[in-house]
Amino acid sequence: MAAHLRLRGALALVTGAGSGIGRAVSLRLAREGATVAAADVDEAGAAETLRAMPPGDHQAARVDVGCAESVEELLRGLQARFSRPPTVCVNCAGITRDEFLLRQSEAAFEAVLRVNLKGAFLVTQAVAKALVESGASGGSIVHLGSVVGKPGGESGPGELCSFQGRGGGPGQDGGQGAGQVRHPLQHRSARVHPHPHDGQGPHQSPG
Repeated sequence: MAAHLRLRGALALVTGAGSGIGRAVSLRLAREGATVAAADVDEAGAAETLRAMPPGDHQAARVDVGCAESVEELLRGLQARFSRPPTVCVNCAGITRDEFLLRQSEAAFEAVLRVNLKGAFLVTQAVAKALVESGASGGSIVHLGSVVGKPGGESGPGELCSFQGRGGGPGQDGGQGAGQVRHPLQHRSARVHPHPHDGQGPHQSPG
C-alpha cells in the first residue's frame, strides 16, 4: 500500500494531459496518491482526464505552453488554489507536423518548436522559479519526448530538433536533462512511444 501511494501529498502538474500519454501519466500519478493538475490547450480533453481520475482534489486547467503569459497564469492559479507550487512536473505537451525536409513549411517547423521546445522551456522555468521562491526542499521535472524525434526515425525536422533540445539525444533516455538549475531539483528526459494524438493540438500525417 505504501508503494502504491508513494506520491501521497504531492502536487503534480502534467501538460498535454488532455489525451494520450499525458492522460495516462495523469491517471498514474493520481493512482499513486498525487493531487494532479491536468493541463492542456484542449479544455474538454483536460476535463475528460479529470473525470477519469480517482477521487481527489484534482484540477483540470487550460494552458498554451508556448505562451509565457498562459503558463504564468496557470502557475498563479495553482498556487492560489493549493497554496504551494507543484513539486512534480511532467512535460507531455507535444505536436507533430510530419513532413519531409524539402517539403516542410517554415510555419509548420515553428509550430512544432513553439509547443515541443519553447513550451517545455517555459513550463520548466515557471515551475522551477515557483519552487525556489517557495523555499521548497526539492522537486522533480520530467520531459517526455516521442521516439518520432529519434535521429534516423521517420520524423519531421521540427520533431527532431525539439526532441534533441529537450535533452533527449542518444544515450539520454532516463538521464539528466539538458537544463540545469542550482537547486535540489531532479530534471530528467525520457523517450516514449507516441499516441496518435498527444496533447496541445492535432496530429498531422504526411500528405
